[in-house]
This record gives sequence, C-alpha cells and structure tokens, in this order.
Amino acid sequence: MRLLLKVSKKPEELNKVMDSVIPALLQLAQDNVTNTFRIMNENECRLALRAFQAVIRSPFLENDPIAGSAEHKKYVCEFGVGLFGKAKGQA
Repeated sequence: MRLLLKVSKKPEELNKVMDSVIPALLQLAQDNVTNTFRIMNENECRLALRAFQAVIRSPFLENDPIAGSAEHKKYVCEFGVGLFGKAKGQA
C-alpha cells in the first residue's frame, strides 16, 4: 500500500479507484443467496468502503509493525464482515 501511494501520480485519487467496486458490492448483496450480506444504498456502501480502506492502509502509512501481518489480516477480515455482513439475528 505504501509503495502504491508513493508511485501513484495522484495518490489522492485512490478512493476513486475503490469507488469502482461499489456497484459490484451492491449487486453482490442483492444476489446473495446465503442472506449474509447487508443491503445498503450507494452512499452507505461508499462510507463503509472508506472505513474498510482505513483499516487496511493506516498501519502501512503509519509504519505500524502490525502492517501486513497475519494479525492485521485477521482484523481486516473481521472488520469487513462487520461492515458488509448482517448482524447475527438480523433478518
């Protein structure tokens, strides 16, 4: 992530690249047959994606030793499930 931001000519536009997955995420939730994805609108999905990005890239930008470790990956996965998945017991 650090290298990507360093070599990018416009690192501030990384969010625009990430926004390209919003339609796919919304469609995934609609088509989900396991009923595990939370249905959200485009604005909510965009904000959730921003939060998800922060959990992924902040340790790299801050030179935190956890960056890229198995522990970091575990937390990223758990956070992603919490953001995009349905809460237990939610219909």
